[in-house]
Amino acid sequence: MISDDTIPILTRAVTVRREPNGFLLYQRETDELYFLSEAGYRLCEQFDGTRTVGELEQSVRWGNSQDSSQGREQFCGFLQSLADRSVIELWE
Repeated sequence: MISDDTIPILTRAVTVRREPNGFLLYQRETDELYFLSEAGYRLCEQFDGTRTVGELEQSVRWGNSQDSSQGREQFCGFLQSLADRSVIELWE
């Protein structure tokens, strides 16, 4: 479960390459490629171990939803999908 105090950090096994429409992330340990939009990657750049999920969530407006619980769900879903793919680690 991702809490406000969880700290996301980009794993060292990820290499990033800029593409015309976003960013390609190569996870060397799993030998898999992932594509992120410009906005998604800009968020990932902040996963440096110095910010908590709560701090990151406050700094970004996720979608156009006025419902903060829906925005939180989308934000945490994004983080979890990156963690499931070993692109980021989630520190408690």
